[in-house]
Amino acid sequence: MGLSVPELPTNNLPMFGKASNNTQDFISILRSRKLADSIIKSLHLEKNNEIYDRDNPSFQNTVEEFQKKVKIFAPTNKDSTIKVKARFKDKSIAIKICNKYFYQLNRYLKENNYLSTTRNRKFVEEQLTRITGELRVVEVDLLNFKKTNKTVSLPDEITEYIKYISDLEGQELKSKIELKDLAEKIKVTTQKISDFNPEWQNALRELEINQAGLKTRQKVLEDAKTKYFKLLNSLPSKGLVMARLERELKIKNTLYLLFTQQLESAKIEEAKELDPFKVLDSAFVSNKPVFPRKRITTAVGFVMSLIISILFAFFIEYWQKASKLSNVLDSEDITIKDEQE
Repeated sequence: MGLSVPELPTNNLPMFGKASNNTQDFISILRSRKLADSIIKSLHLEKNNEIYDRDNPSFQNTVEEFQKKVKIFAPTNKDSTIKVKARFKDKSIAIKICNKYFYQLNRYLKENNYLSTTRNRKFVEEQLTRITGELRVVEVDLLNFKKTNKTVSLPDEITEYIKYISDLEGQELKSKIELKDLAEKIKVTTQKISDFNPEWQNALRELEINQAGLKTRQKVLEDAKTKYFKLLNSLPSKGLVMARLERELKIKNTLYLLFTQQLESAKIEEAKELDPFKVLDSAFVSNKPVFPRKRITTAVGFVMSLIISILFAFFIEYWQKASKLSNVLDSEDITIKDEQE
């Protein structure tokens, strides 16, 4: 029998919510049917004789039998690690299953955006993809407009305002992204306000400062837009179209550069962030067979032998007494008959 026991620490995991940590999340995921399903498929165990029932060949039944052979042990007061034990006749399969559990757990966490840095990186990637598509459309529109209207040009003041407004909108978006990152940080570090967690307090102060800065930028941007739109009223219709396209192009370019920088920063932060858990020991085979348990079997056999011996002794003694009693009764019967004769 193969016995595999990989372990991971849980005492240094990031805190989550009120008086709880990620440990229970990990245990729930490890015990889930979804993870068992993925491990069976990834190791091609669908037809394994130990978990596949030919009389009931449904995959659901296979998963249930598989889960019976794998045990997930929660941390205790003495041992702050999560353990996985698998009992299969094939030792190599038991080892693969236990190692696979933590590999699949890590994969599940990343695929479901468990880490805030991963969520941030995916958000920036999505925004960059969107902005890239919009930028190409505006570039084509402006190019086609200029080809068709070669004599149209914009006053220098309008051109300067277009650049100014696009810079302000880029700063505004950057502030919003920074606020989103801070919100994620507060979500992770918050337990309760009454706890006066220093990390939480620092993040909160930073959030308040950034919110104030964002409001200031938004006010400046609104004032600039108001003046810009007043200047546009003096332009002819074709000038208005060109100004709109130029402004969109400048803004999209600014956003493209911003999200490109943000993506690089997000990738660096994601790479720096530690995995939510660390595997201490890879799976190994127990030196002693898990089943049959020789000591227990020997002890049970000894006790059963003792009980059987005692019962047998009582039976023999009872049989001997019954035989003697029967002989005595026969003798008395014979004596009585002789006397009568």
